[in-house]
Amino acid sequence: MGNEKYLRDHPEVECLVAGFLGDVLTKRPDSVREFAAEYFTNPTLPETLEKQLAGRQEKLKQNRVIQSLT
Repeated sequence: MGNEKYLRDHPEVECLVAGFLGDVLTKRPDSVREFAAEYFTNPTLPETLEKQLAGRQEKLKQNRVIQSLT
């Protein structure tokens, strides 16, 4: 229950994990450890994460509008 609340309070965790797994499955690196080290130390990661969070918020907003119409 505590983990669920934490994840709801911190949507960036979901974006980080989803982005990382998506890239791993798309790029299929030979060394996942090296790939992970590069992924999580990439200086552009915070900007990428902010864009993903903004997109997620927009989708949630659109879903609320759609639900209010039904």
